[in-house]
Amino acid sequence: MKTLTSIFGILGICFFISIFSCASGPSNDGQPDEEQISTDVSVGAADQKQSPEVEEAPNKQQEVRDKMTQAQERLDWAASVVAKRKFPCPYDEAKNAYREAQRAENQERWDDAAANAGTVIEKVAEIEKLYNEMLAREDKEPAENAEDAIAEAKSRLEWANSINAKSRFPGLYNNAESKYQDALKAQSSKDWRTATDDADNALGALSEIERLNNQALADASKSAPPAASSPASKSPDTNVAGAAQVEAERVRKEQEAAAESERVKSQQTDDAIAKAKERLDWASSIQARTKFPESYTQAENAYNDAVLARNNKNWDGASANAAKVVTAVDEIERLNEIAAAAEADERIKQAEAERVKAQQADDAIAKAKERMDWASSIQAARRFPSDFTQANDAFNSAQRDKNDKNYDSAISNANRALAAVDQIERLNTPAAEAERTGTQPRFTANADQDRARQADEYIARAKERIDWAISIQAGSRYPNNFNRASTAYGDAIRSRNALNWDNAIINAIRAINAIDAIEQLNSQPPAQQGGYAEGSAPEAAAQIPAEQQAAAEKAAAEKAAVDAAAEKAAAEAAVIAAAEKAAAEKAAADKAAAEAAAIAAAERAAEAEAAEAEKAKAAGDAVAKAKERMDWANSIQARTKFPQPYNRANTAYNNAVRANTGKNYDTALTNANQTIAAVAEIEQLNAQAAAAAEKAAAEKAAEAEAAEAEKARIAAQIQAEKEAAAIAAAEKILADAARVKAEQEAAAQAAAERIAREQAAAEAAAQAASERASQEQAAPEAGVRAEQEAQTLVEGATEEGETVPGDLPAAEISAVEPAVSENPDTEAETKAQAASKALADAKERLDLAVKVNGDRIYPDAYTTAENAYSEATDAFAVEDWDKAISAASAVITALNVIEDMSPLPAQYEVRTWVSVRDCFWNISGYPYVYNDPFEWRRLYNANTGKLENRQNPDLIEPGLILDIPSIRGEYREGIWEENKRYPPLPGIGTNR
Repeated sequence: MKTLTSIFGILGICFFISIFSCASGPSNDGQPDEEQISTDVSVGAADQKQSPEVEEAPNKQQEVRDKMTQAQERLDWAASVVAKRKFPCPYDEAKNAYREAQRAENQERWDDAAANAGTVIEKVAEIEKLYNEMLAREDKEPAENAEDAIAEAKSRLEWANSINAKSRFPGLYNNAESKYQDALKAQSSKDWRTATDDADNALGALSEIERLNNQALADASKSAPPAASSPASKSPDTNVAGAAQVEAERVRKEQEAAAESERVKSQQTDDAIAKAKERLDWASSIQARTKFPESYTQAENAYNDAVLARNNKNWDGASANAAKVVTAVDEIERLNEIAAAAEADERIKQAEAERVKAQQADDAIAKAKERMDWASSIQAARRFPSDFTQANDAFNSAQRDKNDKNYDSAISNANRALAAVDQIERLNTPAAEAERTGTQPRFTANADQDRARQADEYIARAKERIDWAISIQAGSRYPNNFNRASTAYGDAIRSRNALNWDNAIINAIRAINAIDAIEQLNSQPPAQQGGYAEGSAPEAAAQIPAEQQAAAEKAAAEKAAVDAAAEKAAAEAAVIAAAEKAAAEKAAADKAAAEAAAIAAAERAAEAEAAEAEKAKAAGDAVAKAKERMDWANSIQARTKFPQPYNRANTAYNNAVRANTGKNYDTALTNANQTIAAVAEIEQLNAQAAAAAEKAAAEKAAEAEAAEAEKARIAAQIQAEKEAAAIAAAEKILADAARVKAEQEAAAQAAAERIAREQAAAEAAAQAASERASQEQAAPEAGVRAEQEAQTLVEGATEEGETVPGDLPAAEISAVEPAVSENPDTEAETKAQAASKALADAKERLDLAVKVNGDRIYPDAYTTAENAYSEATDAFAVEDWDKAISAASAVITALNVIEDMSPLPAQYEVRTWVSVRDCFWNISGYPYVYNDPFEWRRLYNANTGKLENRQNPDLIEPGLILDIPSIRGEYREGIWEENKRYPPLPGIGTNR
């Protein structure tokens, strides 16, 4: 052991000698080391030779200053759009980064200055993206927006007062204060847009004051005497020239910025006036000056004021007046739409009234046609030419008027035709005919009287039978037989009036037979009534010819007898008898004609009453059924769910009720049926909606189940990855322990051989040392110290060797102490490998998040993970393994919320029926839209131009493609698809 200690002492001496030679001599490549370089620079070596890094410093300084200028320009732009109020977080970060860049530049830390300037540029790029997205949508309600802008302007004015800006920057300060006062006035008059614009203009002036103030502070800092070690201190003249150049550059940039600002304002004003002109031209095209004079005059005056302000370069005033033009024309458009709707309603009412008139005209003409056909059948044109001509002219005029859509005149002429035919019917009676011709009815003695009596008996019997049929409602139950009976009875009456007794008898018998058939059908049980066809009994029909023949024969015989008797009595009282008989027969004929007319009128009234009662019953039943269906529709809130078919049903039902109340039964029946059809459509749509809701619930449950399964899969995958990493780490530790052991054994063997070789050299060296002992007294003392220090190192290595992973025996470690002292600590190496593995896993998760669009869908989570990864890489660079592992784990944790889903949609197609009715409120509440129905107005404002009625957000049609603006900087692309899985918009919900 003593020999081993001596050997280590010699080795320690060699070690210290090598260290001393490296510190004092040149390196292997002949170049001075870093410490020597820094010494030469600090003391200013006589040969003024500097390293490449020092020669590169001026170029890097210029690059940093260029980047600082770019950062300042970007920051000025952010201030010009009032980013501090609209986007406070990225703006504050950009401002802080710029301050850090200025501080690093003043301290000549060029890399830090460049990095912070780059951060400023990145943050302002983020602000620019948010600003562009904000321009595509309405930021806030007008009143709230104005209030916030005025509050911010007030706060910034107080800051300006604190730095004495009124005296330092009077022009900008006065402009800001004036705009602030204008904003307050506009707010008091509730002109929110003007108030917001004035407050923003005030903030723009105050931002310029802040920029000039910061520039003054920076100039003051740069003009301070530089440190002795700064290269700039070598040339004061250079500093003065540089400051003048910087100031000239600053003034030039300010002038360019002012010119650019003026150009932008001019362009914006021209665009606003062009838009106002376009809107005013549209108003003129619809003759708004005449229709809406007040609004048009207001728009025209505002346009003239805008042009005048533009010519005077009053950009703000011109833009404000152009906006007033647009507002006034929007009001004109709204009024025009209301007027158009009213005109459409009036046209509908006129069309309905015209339709009713046309129907009434058709009915009157049809009735007149029927009566004219009857008049033609009795040869009225020959017998009653004057009345027939009058009726025919009126009928033809009615048809012409109807074709010309002059319905009132058509109805009037049709009624005139009816009145003329009624006159013909009155003239057609026997009494009237006799009076017209100046003759008396001719009777052939008793034969004609008997036939007349027989005809009256049959007609009376037929009348009795028809009354019975009416009492059992045969007109509706047996319409065919009843119509035949009525027709035959009417023919019998007309034949009797025409003194055609035979035809009167025949037609009366036909009426009786038809009623007998009705009685036969009515006597059968309900189940058997269908087995009999309506019609007269065949036996009764067969009797008609026989009875007619017998009556004719009897009439002929009686006529012969009467003729003989008449001839016999002619001599006695021909004139007296004939006169008395004629008087009696005339009275009988008059009475019969009056009775026939009364009977015919009663029959017509009864028929009309029966038909009307039948129509009333059908209409009443239909209206009752329509009410029942409407009650059902109201019970399911169809007015809200299905407004279009419900409005049709409700309108038709109201029309049906009014028509039924007014006894317009045909119209009532038609509208009631329309109501029933519309409610049937509602019932079908309700069934579809219920099925869709059930399907949506099932899909939602399936999605939830799939999400849980995916979470379980990811958790299992992460657990498996952790277990695999642990196994790999354990295997790595075992492999490292084996490798260390092999290296230690090899080192021990090499050390033994080296010791053998060096022992001889040591003995020779000891002999030489004893000879030089008197001259080099210090050397033995150094050797003793080296030996002691080597012994201390060996003991320390032995103690550390006992803690090496792998549980190696202390004896083995002590045998290879030199090898252990030259190897890195295995525990530290294991942690480094674990940190490297954790960093690689974190990088893999970051790349995966970008692949599935997680950086755009979950910007907050991705930013947190990105910051954690940056922290992990920084810790790894300084070999802080624990911190690197912890930060890498934070990356994994932050990204656990990101799933493999599609990006949020940028557009949505309105559907017909879903689980709930598609409207702006419900669409905004969808998780992949805004996840908040209260944001419906943002969606509505973004799509106003696509609506048929811009003033009514309730009117959206299926198939309409709605744009979905970004609400908080989230990324969106494509149109919504039903089969895609979308993440909910994070951080938004209905809890308010």
